[in-house]
Amino acid sequence: MPKGCHSSSAEDIWKHRGGSRCWLEHGRSGMVDRAPGPRRPPPNPEVPMTASVEWLSTADAAKALGITPRTLYRFIDQGELAAYRFGRVIRIKQSDVDAFIEGARIEPGSLEHLYPDSGAKPEGAELDV
Repeated sequence: MPKGCHSSSAEDIWKHRGGSRCWLEHGRSGMVDRAPGPRRPPPNPEVPMTASVEWLSTADAAKALGITPRTLYRFIDQGELAAYRFGRVIRIKQSDVDAFIEGARIEPGSLEHLYPDSGAKPEGAELDV
């Protein structure tokens, strides 16, 4: 057995493949300590796949929402908009953007606090004394 390989018996499943690393005979994972567990069943070809996910970049999502990327990152950081990191890239599902838009819908009658006081008299009206 070459130097660096930790196998000591001939019955081991290790096979040396150059350098000082040992690899499994049937793959390059090198993971022998993993306990065998239930494996995911193969996909059933009779079950139709759901529609594929449409991913947006942060720039595209910000543009779709009409906000700056900085505001988009704030929404993500505050948990208001779901986002996913793939390595160094952040992506957002189109369906999550659509749900965010629907969740931001203003209910009719909820902006009364922005109107001027409806009980105020117009300018120039006489005051009751």
